[in-house]
Amino acid sequence: MIPDQAANSIENGHRAGAMPPEYTGGLGAKGAAALKEFAEAGGTLIFLNGATEYAISRLGIQAKTVTPVRSGGRGGDPDAAGVDRVAGSSEFYSPGSLLNVKVDTRSPLAYGVPADIAIWSEQSPAWDTQLPVVARYPESGILASGWLVGEKVIANRAALIDAPMGSGHAILFGMRPQYRAQSYLTFKMFFNALLRVP
Repeated sequence: MIPDQAANSIENGHRAGAMPPEYTGGLGAKGAAALKEFAEAGGTLIFLNGATEYAISRLGIQAKTVTPVRSGGRGGDPDAAGVDRVAGSSEFYSPGSLLNVKVDTRSPLAYGVPADIAIWSEQSPAWDTQLPVVARYPESGILASGWLVGEKVIANRAALIDAPMGSGHAILFGMRPQYRAQSYLTFKMFFNALLRVP
């Protein structure tokens, strides 16, 4: 399970000299290869919110992010180009809102979950993909509670993907399913993901 963190931070970690040496560095190319090998041999990889960009850009998950990429991560660390894009853009902004999604209740990730739920979005990603989609934003009426700019950007886009990888899976949560019990039903999908058997 990879928590909400920017792809650049997952790959490179903290720079040398920023803290004790044993806490510097990231997964690098060897780590990405090991994750692929694990999933292809039957393992399940789970990526939360911003960490999903790592699965797409480094592991080759076939999904196109349609929302602004949170390159800087939660801490506001700049990406490789020195740009901090955590704040969002004028086209899409969801600073911490409950958004409605439609759930494919046939998916093993949706056991015990109704077809219509709200998820926590904190500048969370959404995707265009041909992969199996477990939760998708509706055409309209997406905002359940809070603030949302750019409903059209995420309308009918994927919010949760269950991507086959060899004999295993990569599960991309375009949300923080465990966030402060803001959306109780996403806990069930998270636990189902932890128990996912190919």
